[in-house]
Amino acid sequence: MKTPGSKQQCALCELPAVSRCGGCRNMWFCSELCQKTLWPVHKTLCGGDPRYFRQAPLTDKELRDVEAVKETDACHGDCGCDHGVNFRENMCAYPGVGTWENARKILQSSPKILEKPDPRTDYRELCLLDVRRKLREVYSTTDRERVATPWIEIEWYFNTANWALTRNRQPEYSRAEEMQMTAVAAQALNDWLRQAIIYCQVADLGMKHASMMVQFSSHTWVRLVCVHWDRLDKLLDKLLDEAKITARAKEEKRGQMTQKRNALENMRQPRLMFWRGLARHPDSAEAKSSGLTLG
Repeated sequence: MKTPGSKQQCALCELPAVSRCGGCRNMWFCSELCQKTLWPVHKTLCGGDPRYFRQAPLTDKELRDVEAVKETDACHGDCGCDHGVNFRENMCAYPGVGTWENARKILQSSPKILEKPDPRTDYRELCLLDVRRKLREVYSTTDRERVATPWIEIEWYFNTANWALTRNRQPEYSRAEEMQMTAVAAQALNDWLRQAIIYCQVADLGMKHASMMVQFSSHTWVRLVCVHWDRLDKLLDKLLDEAKITARAKEEKRGQMTQKRNALENMRQPRLMFWRGLARHPDSAEAKSSGLTLG
């Protein structure tokens, strides 16, 4: 939908937006090309309540892959604990799940909600995070770049934020309260998680286009990855400053981002000399005519 005179920035690149999504009217774009590029992740959130972040349901492939390992250890490689149950049993122990058949329905349920979810009964996001964390472990032994998706990659951002909020509360949460924190985090960090899924989409496209090498161009996927990391970082600082959480939780969450930030800076620095003007979509006509690209 065209919106003359808008001062919004495009959700994908750095150009001024000229229209917004006709479905939700919350996402702004400079072109149809940018809108189509983000649609694979935006379609999950488009039309739902903009105040609550919801994950995409499992694809048929993801469901098949997790069913192949559902009888394996519930713990993940970096967990270090022993639940004494397998993955399926741990999932079915969540309130409202009970059976694997119910779990399947929850994991492929619609993300569209039109009212505030109740953390005491809304375990959809927790179940999806558990499964996608399991899939990250499974895919780490395969060609991850081929099988990973933005919804797999955002698991790290969602879970680390969730853990920072949960572990640093005083007094400590009960087990039931810990399980409810996923739904709480999905509300408290809604804006940040929405930016995180865009970042994951842009990073995924950068890898798939095999264009992460140094390029003699102002408009590359690497540059857009850096643009979205900066947006994510800035938004996190704002949300943490406003959030009613402990200083320790804020410190932990910022610390979790440091390693990824350093990796981005290592990519950014040797390329800065080639970046001029506002970052555009790498596949736009203007970008393609702006310079020579290698790799």
